Amino acid sequence: MSTSNVKKSAPAKKAPAKKAPAKKSAPAKKLAPAKKAPAKKLAPAKKAPAKKLAPINAAQKAAAAKKATADKVKLAAAQKAAADKAKQAAAKARAAEAKQKAADKAKQIADKARDAAAKKKAAEKAALERKKAAEAKKRAAEKAKADARRAREAAAKKRAADKAAEIKRKAAEKAEAEKRKLREIEAKKKEQERLRLERQAEIERLERQEREAQAKREADERRRQEALDKKRNAKPYENEPGFLAEMRELLIAKRAELTGQISDFDDQADEMLVDRERLEYDEEDGSSLGSDIQRAQIKEMANRWRLEVDEIDIALARVDEGSYGRCDECYERIIKDRLRYQVPVFTCTDCRATV
Repeated sequence: MSTSNVKKSAPAKKAPAKKAPAKKSAPAKKLAPAKKAPAKKLAPAKKAPAKKLAPINAAQKAAAAKKATADKVKLAAAQKAAADKAKQAAAKARAAEAKQKAADKAKQIADKARDAAAKKKAAEKAALERKKAAEAKKRAAEKAKADARRAREAAAKKRAADKAAEIKRKAAEKAEAEKRKLREIEAKKKEQERLRLERQAEIERLERQEREAQAKREADERRRQEALDKKRNAKPYENEPGFLAEMRELLIAKRAELTGQISDFDDQADEMLVDRERLEYDEEDGSSLGSDIQRAQIKEMANRWRLEVDEIDIALARVDEGSYGRCDECYERIIKDRLRYQVPVFTCTDCRATV
């Protein structure tokens, strides 16, 4: 009789232990019980169909019965042996299965012990790391607190130093501003004094020029009077009353024109004199100096025109006397065209070119 095949149970899979913080490892799967293979029943021996025998005698029948009994005994012995063999195989299978179960259980226990040890080690490691982290955090907090305190102290010192420096800088700037202001005031006073002296010097110069011009005018007037005295005796166009009448008209027209211009310039000079008196004490404005110069020029022009008016008056007097038209230098007659072109004229062309 053949033995039954016994299936081995699969070993329980070991769950890998995770690092701390380790999660609880999955419980090991229980081993499935090994199924026993049913022992195959021995097929009953097929009896060969009895051949029809020829009629036998009693001895032959006894021998045949004895042989049949022996065959039955052998068959029973064979069946018992097969049954014993099957029982032995089943016992071995059960022993192997029990051994496997014991090995699997021992392995599960070892795995659980390893997992527990790993968990414990991971927990201890995690606890140690948490302790270290807490200590490091505490040290970092203490260091940060100390750094913050030192930073506050340094910031307070810096603010105090900056404040002291700012106060010092402002004091220095204020002192420098006051010095600069004093220098500016002093410079302004000096500039005003310089301008005043320049105006005073210019006024004195103008007054001196005016005195010199007046002296020159007086000298010219004296020379003119002396020259007029010499000319009064000459009468070059005495016998031409029509020409003298023409000269009179030209002279009178010229005199009227100059008199009007002199009056205008005198009015301008008077107005400028009033403006000068108003601006004379203005320390910031220099317009009074220009006004004095312009007024002096206007007065000088008006005086020149007065001299020309005086000359016209002399010419008119000479026309009345009949002596107009004589050269004051050479005492010769001045040509009519020159007398008509230039009013008045007291020298001839030749003497005018040499003067």
